[in-house]
Amino acid sequence: MNIPSSIITMLAGILLTLISLWYGQNHGLLPVEASEEAPMVDGLFNLMMTIGTGLFLLVVGVIVISAFKYRQRPVMTRTVLRFMAIFPGNPLDLDSRSHRNGSCGLQF
Repeated sequence: MNIPSSIITMLAGILLTLISLWYGQNHGLLPVEASEEAPMVDGLFNLMMTIGTGLFLLVVGVIVISAFKYRQRPVMTRTVLRFMAIFPGNPLDLDSRSHRNGSCGLQF
């Protein structure tokens, strides 16, 4: 089943919004109201917590997706195999035999 990328993006945005709204309003970080201005300050803090949670989840999500999408591929790619076909043998063979005769192990 092939789901269009716009639908996946929309669902991710809705999920991000719901999680940030829930955490922004139910974080439990504020003390008991002790003044008349406390509800206004609490509302501002809840708004900032909601926006901050959404931005945090967005940035972490982009980093995780990028880490999986652009991860390092296996070493034996076509370019390496083509190089090995042109230059047979291991040019970086640094075993003890190559050091006895004074060479550094490079084979030209």
